[in-house]
Amino acid sequence: SLSPLTSGTATAYHPSVTKLFEKNNGILDVWRALGPLFASLFCGFMSRELIMDMADHSTDKDAGIKTVPVKYGKLMTSKIILFFSIGAGFSIAVGPMREICGLFTLSALRRLSFALIGSLWLILRAIQIVNSEGRDEQLLNKAIEEAKLSVLFLLASVI
Repeated sequence: SLSPLTSGTATAYHPSVTKLFEKNNGILDVWRALGPLFASLFCGFMSRELIMDMADHSTDKDAGIKTVPVKYGKLMTSKIILFFSIGAGFSIAVGPMREICGLFTLSALRRLSFALIGSLWLILRAIQIVNSEGRDEQLLNKAIEEAKLSVLFLLASVI
């Protein structure tokens, strides 16, 4: 789940990327441009990983594997999933919202639409998981698969 942050850091410090931004504030501009994407992907991946851990709860518990759901319970894990889902949505939607407030363009509207679709999909599914307290196996499996699609919408919101 840390791969978006580690890959993002490596990308931000790569000479070809820093060369693009060297006229202004250098690395700060890289982080301003790509930071929301890295944060959103991190939160989205964390959410999905926790859902997968929740789906494997009984197997992990029997094997003595200390995952978040085993250690803190399914209800607490479902609330953490909701937190990360909101984080993914907020961090990716801020950029297009700022862009629309400054200068309304169709590109900004398209980006905001993709960000909201992906974000709301993640958040609404996380709310359902909280309401079921993580006990609905079918819902968890559906959320795992749908998270892949919602992340694609989040990615589409930055191009």
